[in-house]
Amino acid sequence: MPHPRAPFWIGLVLLFVISGVVAATIAALAQPDLCDGMTFRSDRFGYCVVVPEGWVADGDGTLGEIPADRVQMTDDVGTVYVQAVPVSEGQTLRDFADSLRSLNEQAGYQLEEITERSVAGVPALRWDFTTGVKGGVQLTMREIVFIDGGNAWRVQVSAAEPTFDDTAGIVDTMLSSWVFT
Repeated sequence: MPHPRAPFWIGLVLLFVISGVVAATIAALAQPDLCDGMTFRSDRFGYCVVVPEGWVADGDGTLGEIPADRVQMTDDVGTVYVQAVPVSEGQTLRDFADSLRSLNEQAGYQLEEITERSVAGVPALRWDFTTGVKGGVQLTMREIVFIDGGNAWRVQVSAAEPTFDDTAGIVDTMLSSWVFT
């Protein structure tokens, strides 16, 4: 006795499903890499940037006890640390900034006023402060904070006082290339 044939519509549905899977796979493979043209990609934190010429990036460092990416000048003390920590429920950008500013103040630093900016299209807050003389060098710091993707981000810039403005300008250019991945 011959086997009954499946209805025509089952074959048609199967053909559409297979075609959909193939089309989705091709579309996913054809997507450009968000980090094309970037010189540093942080798989740990999910971002990429163009590292300035004369700087090197290390995605395996720490700042204090918290994991951090580090971008450092090869011939000066200019350094950038990038950290991302989960946002506490209900925590705002201002809350995060205030908690860091409190730590800065507890360390005895004189903080400048907060200014607004953006990083990768998200609102960010920024302030500068001087740490005092360490190892015979006067360091100026800049904190830039923003929240994206459930993470509170901290970008900390430090440089010797005579070169801080130049270093901060270079870092601003680096931050303008920032892409979340």
